[in-house]
Formats: sequence, C-alpha cells, structure tokens
Amino acid sequence: MDPEADWIQPLWTYHMPTGVGTHYATACAHIDRETFIASPGQLLPASQSQTGVFIIDSEGRLVYRSRERGFLSVFPAFIRVKGTLHVAYWSGKEPDWLLKIRRAKDGRLLWQREYPWIGNGDFLDLDVNHDGRDELLYSVGGEHNWVACSVARTGEDLWRYDDRITVCWGRMAVADIDRDGEYEIIFGTEYGNPDGTSSIIVLSQEGSLRWRYDKIRGDAGSTPAMLADVDGDGCLEILKVEIDLCGRDGHVSTVMCFDAWGKPRYSLPFGGSSIAIADVDGDGMLEGLGLTTARDGGNHKRSEMACFDLLHATRKWSSPVPRVYLSGDPVIASLTGSEGLETIATTGTPSGYGRIPGKKPWGEAYIFSPTGDLIWRQQFPDWAGDPMACDIDQDGRNEIIIPSYEGRICAWTTLGRADSSEFTKANGGRLRLGRPTT
Repeated sequence: MDPEADWIQPLWTYHMPTGVGTHYATACAHIDRETFIASPGQLLPASQSQTGVFIIDSEGRLVYRSRERGFLSVFPAFIRVKGTLHVAYWSGKEPDWLLKIRRAKDGRLLWQREYPWIGNGDFLDLDVNHDGRDELLYSVGGEHNWVACSVARTGEDLWRYDDRITVCWGRMAVADIDRDGEYEIIFGTEYGNPDGTSSIIVLSQEGSLRWRYDKIRGDAGSTPAMLADVDGDGCLEILKVEIDLCGRDGHVSTVMCFDAWGKPRYSLPFGGSSIAIADVDGDGMLEGLGLTTARDGGNHKRSEMACFDLLHATRKWSSPVPRVYLSGDPVIASLTGSEGLETIATTGTPSGYGRIPGKKPWGEAYIFSPTGDLIWRQQFPDWAGDPMACDIDQDGRNEIIIPSYEGRICAWTTLGRADSSEFTKANGGRLRLGRPTT
C-alpha cells in the first residue's frame, strides 16, 4: 500500500452544521452542466438542531438545505420529472411519515404524501410501463409493507404489491431480464414469510407476480438486488446476498444466483453483506467483490475483501484488511488510470445504529487493485457510509465521495477515466445493471 499515492488527492470536505451528522448514503446527478450531491442529515447525540436534506455542488458548496421534523431515511435519490431534476426522500416521525419530492436547484416542494410508516429503501425512476411518463418505484416498511409504483409528477399510485413482504431497505432493480420486451421489478424480503424465511420476488411492470422464490434462510431484503449477464446468453441473472442479520441465524451469508425465470443456479458462501459486479481484471468474466463482515456475514474469523468468479461460483482471491464490522456497498470503478478496475469499500462501528456497546466509533475506507492488493486506506472517526465514484466536476476523471457519520462529506479526485455520466452504485447504476464484460 502506497500512503502517498499520486493517483488520488483530496478535493474538498463539506462540514455539516454543528449537531448534524451525515447518514449512510449520498446521491449525485448532472443536469445542464451542473452537479448536485444530496445527503440526508441526522441529529447527533444531545443535538438541538434540525434534520434536513443537504444539497451541495461539485465544489462542496451548499446549494440549499431543507428543514425537517424527526428522522430522515437513509437513501435520497435524484429523479427527473418532465426533464427537471428533483430529490426524493423520506422524513418525519411516527405516525406522520412523509415522502417528499423537491426541486434540486432551490428545494421547491413538488409534492408530498403521508404514510403510516417510513420507506427506508431507495427510489428508482423510469417509464416502467412505456406510457410516455416517468414512474417512481419505492417501498414502504413497518407494520404494513408494500412495494409501490406511482406517477413521478403527482405521486398518484398506479399499483401496490403487499403479499407476504417485509422490507426495510427495500432495494429494487428494474430491467427486461428475460428479453420479452417488458420490464421486471426485482427485490428481496426480510424474513417476511410466516415461517420466518425470506424471498426473492419478481413482478411484471404492471405490478403482478411473475415468480417468487421462498424459503431463504437469511435476510434477502437489506442488500441490493443486482442484475448481470453472468453466462453471456443475453438474459440477466439475479444476484442477491442473503445475510445473517445481527447473528440471528448463525450461518455464513451467501451470494445467491437465479436465472430470469426463478431457477436457482448456485448459492456461494460469502461471509459478507454486499458485493459489486464487474470484469475487474479484463479476462472477459464477471467478478463479484465485497467485504466479509462480523455483524451480518456470520463469518467472525475473517476480515477480508473477497473476489468471486460469478460464472463458476468459485472464490478467485481474498485479501486481508485490518478490520471490518458494518460494511457499506462496495463500488467498482477506474481510479488509478491503470489497466483493470479498482474496488472501494467502507466499514465502521457507528455511533448510532449497529454500535458495539462500549466500543468507540471508527470508520475506514479501503481501495483494492484488480488483483486484490490493498492500495489505499483512509480512517474516519465514525462509520464511513456508502462510497460513490463519479465524475462530479465533468473533467472526464472519477471522483470519490464518502460520507462520515460525524458530519463530513469527503471528496477525492483520481486519475481514473469516468465511463458513465451517472454515479456508480454497488453494481453499476440506478437500474442496478452489472457492468458488461469487456
């Protein structure tokens, strides 16, 4: 590991107001040559401040902040309504939870709706049913759970699906996985069946059930649903990590792979909570990479980055790391400018949710080479949330953004070439399509 690497340099740090910390995830979008970055604020212990969604620009300057009552959900998202960029998020406190849509440039409220419980998952926006208007897909959790599709411009419900689902983070994917010309909506559930098992569910673009696979031992709802053409046949496989949430089941987490019609292909022991997908080493085959985790992976003896061959369901390599507890979604992107793709992953012991009693908060970010060498390491005083890799200043190079729970959003510039106008999520974009083979 080179502590003075010349391929990565600090760009800027945004500091939240006193008493406000960052949350788990940020979002980024470009429109009209402008960049907007959204982060939900959370109240730090003994704080008298207000929560809110903070919008900053590509230079780390505040564009505006909203002021909210109570809690903000983890995942904000930028959506486009009639060509105008808006930010979607949840806020409030029981029993008055609100889904809000605000204009990105000035915070003007487009619409809001009240729900009996918060939706803690992320949002997807696209023309799901090919009717010429954008829809908004999201989930609602709590006592009554459902996945919903609404008109993005008005919030009007088009359909809801609520058969035996329990969702917390409700992290969906959307694509035409079976090449029939229509979208499918894919998500997992968190111990939602009467016997306490979880499910993978695939809906049609109209909200009817295509298929569901039950009897999954662990939590299949809290990790992203991911899509990739693993075997090169043109159809998309569904990849999902089921986790041993908080050590509930006492088993090692697995990477599950299903074909487009619900047939299981394999279940691969992992020991972690989320993977990213790409051909990192240029061999023409897709790899899945993620950190093992003592909290949700059920693998308490290892702290490592693991790399899997997703076609053959084998472990290609693993690389030890100093420590892992709660890990974020890893990101694969070009960062050094060299051949292949690098992987960035974050971890930490948060000061709030998921804290180990009696242990001080800490956070860490790691970057790995295509062959598993740890080439960069950054420490934080609190949990390092989901990383993001994108070209925020539109110079053709990737930047890295990492929120830290104590109240900072940190950005670095790299030498890696940006190959997409949208930021890279755990598996390659807002529709969760894994990067294609090269």
